[in-house]
Amino acid sequence: MKKESQERFCPCLPDILAATKDYEDNMEKGHPQNVAECRNIQGVPKSELKKLYTEKLSKIKQPAREYYDKIISLAPGGICPYCKHQIVTTLDHYFPKAHYISLVITPTNLIPACSNCNDYKQDLIVKEKEDAIFNPYYEDCDGIIWLKASLNRDIVSDFLTMTFSVCPPEECDPVLQKRLENQFNTLRLNNLYSKHAAEELIAVASRHLRIFKAFGASEVRKSILESLEDNTYRPNSWQSAMYRALDDDWYLNKWLPKHL
Repeated sequence: MKKESQERFCPCLPDILAATKDYEDNMEKGHPQNVAECRNIQGVPKSELKKLYTEKLSKIKQPAREYYDKIISLAPGGICPYCKHQIVTTLDHYFPKAHYISLVITPTNLIPACSNCNDYKQDLIVKEKEDAIFNPYYEDCDGIIWLKASLNRDIVSDFLTMTFSVCPPEECDPVLQKRLENQFNTLRLNNLYSKHAAEELIAVASRHLRIFKAFGASEVRKSILESLEDNTYRPNSWQSAMYRALDDDWYLNKWLPKHL
């Protein structure tokens, strides 16, 4: 920064570091609802502090851009950790800069994300724990199988379709279930998953019809279970949920015979 900017922003650094520690401590303890809102630091307004991100960190050809790119590259396989499907294209402020300006350049508050999830999440304020989207740096929502796919049971339809919903085990913690439902609805995951599943099901059903014709329903079920095993590493992906739904007597003994 130029000297004039340094003089303006450097007094904010202790407050930024203190807010970062508070944020990280609360996330480690599982208390996102305790992270304090902040709209100015040392009298510097939010609009000015945003420039630390927009003009210094994210702007192409600025020296700090290398850190932006490093954080972008953290997403495994380049896949958005929120929807676990689309390609990462941007960084999302887990706690949005509109309400938590003290975390505007905190690296652990910057999540590699797809543009859709970044847009849908918007400027979410966390008042209660169930309001909080899962933070991939601190939380893993794959400890249980919670994503369910349901087949459209129209026997005469030439094309299979599916809808998706949150359906965790009965013993699931109520707050966890609310968080899963909140994330699922906020990020519009049923819309995303059902569209991709409908396209994939054209090829899957075609393959299963060939197997059914040659070997019968038992071999189709074997193929479905093999596909499920291939997706064990992502139990709450729409692909895993799709194959769990296809392991179904209606599909094996009614839909497939009808469409030979």
